[in-house]
Amino acid sequence: MSTPQTLLNEHQHITPPSSFVGAPLTPPPTDEKAFTQAPRVIALFKDIEAGRHIKQHPWTEFQLTRREYDEIERQLRRDESLFGYVEDKIRCVCSRNDRGAS
Repeated sequence: MSTPQTLLNEHQHITPPSSFVGAPLTPPPTDEKAFTQAPRVIALFKDIEAGRHIKQHPWTEFQLTRREYDEIERQLRRDESLFGYVEDKIRCVCSRNDRGAS
């Protein structure tokens, strides 16, 4: 008669590390990084619009890649009210040196 432990031992198969053929499965590498600044900029615009941004200094600076700037514009265009507010009340300045950067 077999005990539960004996049955468990009979059905266990351990694969030694040397038997792996290749590297473990991982997502494919990507050169594209997730947008990190775009959500922060949009959140700041929403706080300013709602009157929750009470920072004393009137300037907030973000270092953006061209793709992040484009992402911010894309998100703003989806929110018509916020887009209008930003167009009317918020001044965005970029240097000529940064325009060509990606």
